[in-house]
Amino acid sequence: MEPEQQENSSPNAAEIIQSLSRSAHFAKEMVYKFKSGSTSVSGPELFDTVKQLDKVIKEIGEALKGMPESPFENNDCLQVNDEAFSKRKRVHLQPTPSLLQSGQENLPRKNVEKNVEGDFHGETTSENLGAANSKGHSYNTSRLIEYARNVSFGDQEKNRSSRISSQSLPRIAEYMDPLYETFFCPLTKKIMEDPVTIESGQTYERRAIEEWFSKCDEKGEGVTCPSTGTKVTNTSLSTNLALKTTIEQWQERNEATRIKLAHAALSLGSSEGMIIEALKEIQGILQKRKHKKEMHKLKMIPLLSQLVEHKDVTVKCEALGTLRLLAKEDEEKELIAQTNAIPLAVRLMSSPGEQLAAVSLLLELSKNSLSLCEKIGSRPGAILLLITIKYNTTDSMVAEKANMTLNNLVKCPKNIKIMAENGLLEPLLSNLIEGPEDMQVDMASYLGKVVLSNESKLHVTKRAATSLIKMACSENLLARRHALISLGQISSYHPSSKPLIEAGILPMLIEQLFNTEDRKDGMELKEFSSAVLVNILESRPNFETLQLNAQGRNMVSDYVIFNIVHMIKSSSLKLIKNLVRILLCLSESPKAMTSIVAAAKGPDTMHMLIELINYSEEDLTIATAKLLILLSAHVGHTLADKLCKTYGQPGNLIKTIDTNEITELASVTANFLAKLPSNNLAFNISLAQRDTLPIALHMLHKIQVGAIRTSRFMGSYLEGLVGILVRFTFTLYDSEILSLAKSHDLSLVLTELLMRPGNDEVQRLAAVGLENLSTETITLSQIPPTLFKKKSNKGILTMFNKPKTTKPETKLCPIHKGVCSSSTTFCLMDSRALETLLACLDHQNVDVVKASLSAISTLLDHRVDVHMGVFVLSKIGAAQQILNVLKEHKDMSVWQKSFWLIEKFMTNGQSLHCILNDKVLPVALVTAFHHGDITTRHLAERVLRLLNKIPNDQVV
Repeated sequence: MEPEQQENSSPNAAEIIQSLSRSAHFAKEMVYKFKSGSTSVSGPELFDTVKQLDKVIKEIGEALKGMPESPFENNDCLQVNDEAFSKRKRVHLQPTPSLLQSGQENLPRKNVEKNVEGDFHGETTSENLGAANSKGHSYNTSRLIEYARNVSFGDQEKNRSSRISSQSLPRIAEYMDPLYETFFCPLTKKIMEDPVTIESGQTYERRAIEEWFSKCDEKGEGVTCPSTGTKVTNTSLSTNLALKTTIEQWQERNEATRIKLAHAALSLGSSEGMIIEALKEIQGILQKRKHKKEMHKLKMIPLLSQLVEHKDVTVKCEALGTLRLLAKEDEEKELIAQTNAIPLAVRLMSSPGEQLAAVSLLLELSKNSLSLCEKIGSRPGAILLLITIKYNTTDSMVAEKANMTLNNLVKCPKNIKIMAENGLLEPLLSNLIEGPEDMQVDMASYLGKVVLSNESKLHVTKRAATSLIKMACSENLLARRHALISLGQISSYHPSSKPLIEAGILPMLIEQLFNTEDRKDGMELKEFSSAVLVNILESRPNFETLQLNAQGRNMVSDYVIFNIVHMIKSSSLKLIKNLVRILLCLSESPKAMTSIVAAAKGPDTMHMLIELINYSEEDLTIATAKLLILLSAHVGHTLADKLCKTYGQPGNLIKTIDTNEITELASVTANFLAKLPSNNLAFNISLAQRDTLPIALHMLHKIQVGAIRTSRFMGSYLEGLVGILVRFTFTLYDSEILSLAKSHDLSLVLTELLMRPGNDEVQRLAAVGLENLSTETITLSQIPPTLFKKKSNKGILTMFNKPKTTKPETKLCPIHKGVCSSSTTFCLMDSRALETLLACLDHQNVDVVKASLSAISTLLDHRVDVHMGVFVLSKIGAAQQILNVLKEHKDMSVWQKSFWLIEKFMTNGQSLHCILNDKVLPVALVTAFHHGDITTRHLAERVLRLLNKIPNDQVV
């Protein structure tokens, strides 16, 4: 370069160049001795050689510092080298201590060479001379690394880094393997890709010269050569193969060198700026050529994968982008998959800054590779994040790429299942509806295993119900099995029942259920079918309209009911449970209930149902007990009698209610014991002999003091316990049961329950129990025998008699005319239950009011002193409360009891002012007189006569 600028040449430039040449020649000779390997080298000799090399390098540095700047004004590469030599610290080469230890005096030259090249500490500078070589010599990676170190953007060199352009790596490579003027097209001033020679002998880029010729034709001045201006008569173009080959070879060498330089920059842990520049350089090369061998040789893919973990966001994105370009080849895809690139990309999808780059890499990896699709899909969270990005991101480009990635991942069937688990059902449904038979079976299998939300169940039902029903009718047993399982899941959401029924599922289920073919898997298919049928019927459709065939057979026909009852006798426990649940659902239809009762009366059917509650299967016991509770209203006494004759019963049921945790089983069992006919003496005695009453009272106490864990079944369980207590009040004529009621002060217990708000049924039952006890008071209340003896000599007094100490006078109940107490005679007056019953007349629940009125009415029974009963009630304001009942409730049975009590008040002359001045009473009486039943009308008529609303001589 110096001779090209003669006018600016320095006088000593030639001397400097000669000095550099001598120093380089001397260094080469010393290194050559070690490379030859012909003789061994001793430790001291090696030490001297290293010292000489150190001296030579320093001389080279001094010579470069003395070079004039004029030749380098437009040469960034050599200018940077010059700065590197002038500003770097002094470097000393030093052999490793192992070479100087005793006993290693005569090392082979090969080993010496290795240690000289690999174990020297510090940085040499002599290799940088090669950057100025213009003959295109090859350079090894160590020289590139040395140069990359010199131009790195370290923190200590930030000022210098600004002088290096963004094209520093390409320009460095060009200087190491220089360009020639012939490479450039005279028209485009760019390196030619398709050089062609024209008639004038000049070479141009094909596209550029074609455009030139076209413009010349348009001007009509004739075609000329752009460089020489000579006219061209022949416009044919001849490819310059030699030049094209030379350029291609140069490009390959140049790009390989640039890759090495970029690899060096990435390997040295350079600053973010240098790393980003190196990554962009690699991307630029990859967009034109692949250079797979060079990339593999340098192990570029593992290095790029490590950079994905870099702290800088831009570095991460550029590394992901570079991997994406490499992933365009199938071979590179597999190599990338062997690194941690996929897990890192999945993790970075949740970061907005790296999201686009991460999704783009996964998109490229998922193309045309089933194994990589499976690997990406199996990565925890990968599909979930892609689905989230698809539907929730505001960046349309990222959303589109995520969608394309998901479409690629669908090629792996396992991924379809994972997508369904994460809420993306469309791939599964599409394959289920339109796919080949094998694919449909797989999809049905996945659908049966995936946990779906309620909204998803309804969506699947609307999209795939017809396909699943068709599959359930096929000859392929595996397809039928998976279809029924899937139908069982989607039918568990009750709104799905309607579209399933419309799709024609019921005839198929009944056919499957009543199929009499003797097959090994027949029972399992029946279990699946019954489960689907249970789900549909529990949605409470109109059972009478559920047609099964064209002949009018429906779900409540005798054919269905009797077949189901018959199947219970010879089926698996799981199927029996479903069959019982089907009967429970159908029992809501009066027509079906009539058929169920008729079927239950069949031979051994009742005994078989009672036996089912002995099974340890809790769900089966619960379902059976619920069905027996419904049957008890129709065949209750038969049930109670058979239960007493069943081994282990009713003891097993009693043990169930004695629990520390209120479960559904305990609740249903308590209600079953309570709902059996209360006046069945044999059953009540059986319960009494098994300590049922003490157990029920003990459980009530535990609930009241909070000693038992509550649950959602607490209310139902409490109703069952109170119902068990009350059932004993219906058979107090039995001495054993009466003794139990007295000993446990049942009147006080029921009064306390009546005072406990929050559960209407408990209060109603307590009122019923008090009514039964109060009715028994009439019999139990007796006058002491001593009060019947006549007092003798009543009118004769002897003055000599001294006054005797008398016992306290025994008080008699004014209503029952005997000695009463709450514990022994269950008197409402003594137990203070009367005030509580009157308070319950203000209750909103009409059943509670009705039961309270019935209990109060026992105090005006014809066997007691009615006049005193009316007087006591009037004194505590009962008349006004009874009149208020007429205002609040329009129930005829309540009015009937109220009219009866009002009549008692009026005939006994009590509370007349209150009754006569009430404005609602006449209206209620007239309404009942016109619209009530015969009993209510007669009561209303009698009260109207007392009010002078009807003449006494009127005949009705």
